[in-house]
Amino acid sequence: MSKYIQQFALLTMAVMPAAGFAAGDFLKNNFSARSVGLGNAYGVIVSDPSALYWNPAGLANINGERTTIRKLEDITKEAEAAFGEGEFNDLLDGTDGGKSEPQGVARIERGFEIQWYNAAALQSLDRYTGFSGIGVTAFGGTLGVGALGSVSPGVRGYDENGVKTKSLDYHGGAGYLGYARESGSLRWGVSFMGMNEGVGAEAVNGGGLNFGVQVVPIPILSAGFSVQNLAGAVQSRVNEQQKWEKLDTLLRFSVAVTTPPPNANLKLLMGFTSNLDNTKSEGMRMNLGVAYSLNTFSYLMVGIDHSSPAVGFGLIFKPIQFAYSVNRDPLLLGFQHYAELNFAL
Repeated sequence: MSKYIQQFALLTMAVMPAAGFAAGDFLKNNFSARSVGLGNAYGVIVSDPSALYWNPAGLANINGERTTIRKLEDITKEAEAAFGEGEFNDLLDGTDGGKSEPQGVARIERGFEIQWYNAAALQSLDRYTGFSGIGVTAFGGTLGVGALGSVSPGVRGYDENGVKTKSLDYHGGAGYLGYARESGSLRWGVSFMGMNEGVGAEAVNGGGLNFGVQVVPIPILSAGFSVQNLAGAVQSRVNEQQKWEKLDTLLRFSVAVTTPPPNANLKLLMGFTSNLDNTKSEGMRMNLGVAYSLNTFSYLMVGIDHSSPAVGFGLIFKPIQFAYSVNRDPLLLGFQHYAELNFAL
């Protein structure tokens, strides 16, 4: 094994000591403040461009949806203009003749919308992780593009004899392209990922396919399911030979329950994450989260991902949303900080 690949392996084992060395491990680094604050039970409610990573179906929430209340008298005037007063009165036959007087009619309209999302994380071992993405209504659904990056500077290297060499920087990056649609209470989406990862000038490339769904059977209950790297592979270089290896496939499932109106200010989330290719060391991780709305523009979050507790808060000043959370690395016992900003038009 060349000294550069050995450096890369040593770094990855240091960053992911529980999982051991595997190319593409940076794809498992969290970056989302809301996901961390809710214990990673997030795929069920994600509704911004970070859905490219968490659950592509969440892109379908970027749909320009607006709820408007129209007065009955305005609807009547439009109908009389379209049908004529006599014909319109005939349409009322068999009813109460239009004598009831509702205050108005709620109508949901959908149009053009674009969202811009940015997130940054300071993690243990001086890892810096970030994500930036854009989602826009297009082609009868929602189209999204995004980029994930992770760096760790000053990694100490060793040659094949175990002698220390100069320090190099670790880098990992991935680009995402996704599409999602909504049909009734069901949303579905796919995203394609291309990645590059390495230490110094040495790097490997790979790619994968992600798929997800969200379903809302009743207004206070929703469920989300996603598969990351359903089909994914990365280059591997050993003894100067190059081959392709499978990327770990992650399965995520979560449900969300919201207290019914008029006190719909509490949301409970629960689910699990499972590494289908490394069940012994990573196995199934339980995800639990609680979000509590203080008012219309602020909320608190508490979550636990396996054995890693987290707390956070969010602010909503439409069209801008901000969130911050902090957790503790269960292996290295260091605090990790996450922040995100979302802007919608």
